[in-house]
Amino acid sequence: ITVLVGASVLDGTAINATATVSAGSPDPNSANNSASTTTAVIARADLSVTLTSSVAQVLINVPVSFTAISTNGGPSDAQNVSVTVTLTPDFRYSSHTATGATCTTPQIGNTGAIVCTWSGATAPGASRTLSVVAYSNNEGNTAVNASTTSATTDPVANNNAAALSVVVG
Repeated sequence: ITVLVGASVLDGTAINATATVSAGSPDPNSANNSASTTTAVIARADLSVTLTSSVAQVLINVPVSFTAISTNGGPSDAQNVSVTVTLTPDFRYSSHTATGATCTTPQIGNTGAIVCTWSGATAPGASRTLSVVAYSNNEGNTAVNASTTSATTDPVANNNAAALSVVVG
């Protein structure tokens, strides 16, 4: 018997199956007419992140928008997806948008990481978006990083981080 497990079935969930046989003729040993097995579900969600900026070059102290998008490639739901945008010391946090998420941020005007988590399931094919507005008061090439994680095991971890640079000045 082959079964297709739904994407929403949680890791470790037990799937039980029992097979039973019968016959029209008398059975001298009915104790061996059924067998059962249990299989544990192994949930996996391949998250990937993309990071874009509103501009490739900006003047000093002019806001730039960074957008990190985490996409669940499945096959299972990704539980409690987190997206992090890390500002390097040259960029200062101004604001963010992450609809439906709970976030931690540095104080306005400080550098650091903006971490947003969406509780519950993110279905295969669905995505979570964190947009961050920041500015820099230092000239030069300045990097920003993004990453994504989930409580569900990710079989392909090398696509969970992204980086880009913006020229300031």
